[in-house]
Amino acid sequence: MQEQNTMMTNENVTKPKIRAQKKHTVMFIFVCAILILGILAQILGIVGLMEYLEYINDDYANQDHSQDALPGLGALIMGFGTLLIMVVGLYASNFLRDAVWAVGLVLAFKLVRRKKEIPTWMWVISLILMIIYIIYIGSDVLTVLGWLFFSLVSKLFGLF
Repeated sequence: MQEQNTMMTNENVTKPKIRAQKKHTVMFIFVCAILILGILAQILGIVGLMEYLEYINDDYANQDHSQDALPGLGALIMGFGTLLIMVVGLYASNFLRDAVWAVGLVLAFKLVRRKKEIPTWMWVISLILMIIYIIYIGSDVLTVLGWLFFSLVSKLFGLF
């Protein structure tokens, strides 16, 4: 008789619905906002960089080039300068974005570790966001490490 009562109570027990605490909800919103703001900041940085380069090139085009010692040398220097500013600006915007996204990665990791405290949908989205952060930040870090490695190898082979 006692076994039958225990079986009955085990079948009727339902798992309580997990509700996120306020701090988890705030962290989740912050993680999502950091991703979106990082993307928007990089897009705005690239647009600003292109506007700046257009301003510099328009200023150069409006100058009088009749007094140049070597025709075309100024255009060549201006082209290399534009390319250098563009490359440095793009990489700076990437690493500034990564610095902001590192905060998002830490918060997403904290949410993923609290699987039993937050709802399943929030945990799954946090896991996806953490993977996105890891992929993008990791690819930028690996790019820098690859450049450093090949620079070191080229220096070593230059010694022989």
